[in-house]
Amino acid sequence: MPANSLLIETFTEYAIGMCFLALKVFTRVHSFGIRGLQLDDLFAVLAMIFWTLVSVIILYLQKYGSNIADAKTVDSFPDSMVPNLILGSKLAFTNWIWYLSYIWSLKGVLLCLYHKMTIDGRAGTHRHRTVYLASAFCAITYLACLLAHVCVCTPITKNWQVRPYPGEKCTLRKDLYVVIAILNVASDLLVMIIPIPILLKLQIPPARKIILIILFCSGIFVMISTVLRAYYSIKSINTLTIALGWADRECFVAAIIASLPGIKPLFRNTSWLGSGARSGKQGSGGSYGSSLHLLVFHKF
Repeated sequence: MPANSLLIETFTEYAIGMCFLALKVFTRVHSFGIRGLQLDDLFAVLAMIFWTLVSVIILYLQKYGSNIADAKTVDSFPDSMVPNLILGSKLAFTNWIWYLSYIWSLKGVLLCLYHKMTIDGRAGTHRHRTVYLASAFCAITYLACLLAHVCVCTPITKNWQVRPYPGEKCTLRKDLYVVIAILNVASDLLVMIIPIPILLKLQIPPARKIILIILFCSGIFVMISTVLRAYYSIKSINTLTIALGWADRECFVAAIIASLPGIKPLFRNTSWLGSGARSGKQGSGGSYGSSLHLLVFHKF
């Protein structure tokens, strides 16, 4: 992919995705005021900050380059390029951290939503615990990805070393793409399946139920983007723009998927489920679903 095309795609997707994230936060403020902001809004704002860092660094990587290449390619670089390559490699190293923080912040947005979906009623206690377990798993996978990123090449300075060539483990880092893709998809899958049992038991019109299931299962598109990013990054590992392009597409899709549930109430002054939505399962604490208010903007 030509550099100019990458930059156009990167910042077009960034602008659209940021509009979705900003609209999600605006919807909360519009519904409940500044004091109504909650933890999922904090995760959304953090995601906006991290994505901004990712996108800006991509711009500078186009200018400075990096050591992401094989030994033969690195040897062909003139000495005058080495300082820029070192700087670009440092930026690439930090960009992994911002990328991981961005993706996992969006998982936090959804987990906060599911926390609200399961907090009411004794019938929801088991599912509420499931949300806590999923949150713990996501936190562990995030730390594991950061640890893998930092420890895959030691000492850490080799990550931006150009000459002598530090080895493919420190430049191409193929194993890291695989590890992060596996942990990312595993956590996405766990987050995605949490609301499905709740949605299946809701007593609402079938058409609305199908729409809700499609919405909450749309994380499958993020997983597809994650896999494609890893595949094409490894397949064309010597071409930095390929890896950067798929990383940005993954960020774009993830932003939209995480924002959609929070935006819907802005366009319709009702809950997703309707005022009479029930889960069909009765607990001693009442109907699980009638007091659930499933949605995003009920204030607990």
